[in-house]
This record gives sequence, structure tokens and C-alpha cells, in this order.
Amino acid sequence: MQFSVKYRPRNFSDVVGQKVSVQILKNSIKMRRVPAALLVSGIRGVGKTTIARIYAKALNCGLNSLDNPTGDACGVCASCSGSELNVVELDAASNNGVDDIRSIEQISRQKPVGAYRVFILDEAHMLSRQAQAAFLKLLEEPPQGNVFILVTTDPQQLTDTIRSRCLSFPLEPLNIKAIEENLRTISKKENVGISNEVISVLARSGGSLRDVQQLLERASLFSDKDALLESLGILSTKEYKKLAQILDSKNLKFGIEQINNLYNSGVDLSQLFSVGLPNLLNDFIVFLSCPESDLPNISGIPKTVLESNLCLRLNDVKNMLMAWEDLFEIAKQTDNMISIWVIYLTKIFINELETGVAFTP
Repeated sequence: MQFSVKYRPRNFSDVVGQKVSVQILKNSIKMRRVPAALLVSGIRGVGKTTIARIYAKALNCGLNSLDNPTGDACGVCASCSGSELNVVELDAASNNGVDDIRSIEQISRQKPVGAYRVFILDEAHMLSRQAQAAFLKLLEEPPQGNVFILVTTDPQQLTDTIRSRCLSFPLEPLNIKAIEENLRTISKKENVGISNEVISVLARSGGSLRDVQQLLERASLFSDKDALLESLGILSTKEYKKLAQILDSKNLKFGIEQINNLYNSGVDLSQLFSVGLPNLLNDFIVFLSCPESDLPNISGIPKTVLESNLCLRLNDVKNMLMAWEDLFEIAKQTDNMISIWVIYLTKIFINELETGVAFTP
């Protein structure tokens, strides 16, 4: 079974991050203050649909129907075993018309099997304007025993009147530390021999938690760290350090030589330009503008190394970012990335002397 499926959260305690939203949802069950409609929003991969399903299951758990509910589903009672009978999940991307809302209304008028019948509308922002108008009437007078959960990546596409009738749960993007901890937990359970350095690189690779878990599964089949990162299309900290050395040198000749060396060693210069360069400049800006920040570096270069070696000023980095923006669209339309790098380095070093002090990793 895939890691992303095997380790998909089944209870609130399994959810990565989202402590505030999870606690509010649990409290609504414990205090028996269940809203008729909820709006769960956030970027892809933060757990929107998963949290909606967990909440739907917990609402009907036999343990939560007792005098001292916990907010979590027990997973063993009759209700938990047949929880799918109490949940109606619809993909609003393909069920987005007025007739689909009328079907929901007809079902909602029937008595639920458990304490609540829960409707989960995934991609709710895809509902047509006419369907949203029909759904609003349902929310204005929701049938007793029904809960509607709207899941969306774009809540602004829903009408103000619908949003105003929902208890809103904007989920936060997962931080790198939480992702790293999740990967370590899975690695330990699956006996995956993988270093903390590789876990850190995987966590910084971007994408959703599901994406990163899939990368971890691929990583479990490799023994060579460099080959692993190359196969996953992920830049290593070593490559970020080399790029930092190039930028900090302010030396055009040195920079071109090092870009050629990276190319000859098999580094993807397109990825280095489109992903690695803005990531590194982001780290530089955060470090130079707010050195006390506890935000983790995307590049993985320790702050102690930046403190000891980085000679660039904030204005230098801003100019480097502007030069990158000027060339970004052109870079997407060419395969000759060495030329793009030569042009870029010329633009940022044009007013500098050939001899500079190179960043020392």
C-alpha cells in the first residue's frame, strides 16, 4: 500500500498541523454545538477533505453520543463501522448544477441513519451561480440533523451570502518542521534507512504532504543519496551552496566556470534557474532583512554559514531577483540554459570587478 494512502489521517490526532482548526472541531462535538454548515478552505494538500471526513465520522461516533464525548471517533462502535451510511460526498466539479443541489435537498429531507447526515461538497467553488443560489436556500433553512461541509481551494468564488452562513476553517500551509516530523515517523514505522539530511531536502521540495510522502516512498528504494535526489528532481544543499558561492563572488568569470562545471556534473540548469535560484534568493532576503527569523531555509544552508560567509547586501539580492524576473519567461522557451545563465550573470555582475570574495560553504 502506498505511504500516502497507508498513513492518511484517520482521526484528529493523526492530522499534521492545523491544531487550531482541529481543536475547534473537536470542541464543537464535545460541547454539542454542531454548526449546520462549515467552510474548509486552503491550498492543495493541507488536509481539507481528510479533515472533513474525520469530522463527519466523529459526529456520529457512539462514544460522542455519551455524556462525556471526546471529539474523536472511537473507530470500533457500530456507527464508526458503518459511517459511510451517514456521509454523502460529492465532487462539485462534476456535480455543479441546480439539479444536483435539488438531489441533495431531497436526501436531506429524509431522516438520517445516525445522529447526523453529513454532506461533503469537494471543490465547492465549482458550483455554478444558479446552483449556489439554490444551495443558499437550503442553508437558510437547513433540515434538522444535516451538516454541510464545503471544501474548496478558492472560497472567494463562493457568494458572500453562502460564506456568511458557514463556520469558516481556513487551513494553514504545512510548515517544513511538521512535514519533516511526519516523514521521520513514517520512516521509522517502515524501517526506511534514510538520513535526516535527505528528509530535510524532501520536506523542502514543495508540493503537498501527499506528494512528499510519495517522494519518501521512492527514496526508500535508493541507497545512493546523490542519485536519489537527482532522480527525484530535487536540488541538494550542496548544489544550493555552490550557487550561493557563485552569486556571492560577484565574479563573472568564476560564475561562468562554475555553471559549466555544474552542467558537466549533470545538474539540471533549467531547474537550477527556475526553482533553485528564487529559493536561494528568498533565503538571502529573509536572512538579510530579518536575521532573527526562525523560518527554515529552503536551501538547507545553515544560518551560521550565511552569517560567516555571505557578503551580499539586501539591495544586491533585490537586483538579482529583478534580473531573474526579466529572464524567467525567456528561460521557459529555450533549451539553451547555459546561455540564459551567462546572460543572467552578466546582468548582475556588469558593474562589478572581476575579482570578488567568493562565498565559502
